[in-house]
Amino acid sequence: MNPLTLEWVQKAEGDYAAAQWLQQAAAPMCDAICFHARQSIEKYLKAWLQELFGRSIPDLTPAFEQFVAGLKARAEASAEEA
Repeated sequence: MNPLTLEWVQKAEGDYAAAQWLQQAAAPMCDAICFHARQSIEKYLKAWLQELFGRSIPDLTPAFEQFVAGLKARAEASAEEA
């Protein structure tokens, strides 16, 4: 397993353990339990992405460039109409 993947898994397991611990309290705090459960899932997903693609966050540059190009085209079309 990639060392960065292992780091994400360890962080995910820490959040999962926190959610379990909070759930066993006399008066469980549902918001805190849900927060840690969600954090755990997100970190497991990042571990999976890290292992598959070599990075935990996808490269959004192409999508951003396409978005900017679309905005420019709309602005130019709007300027021509005015």
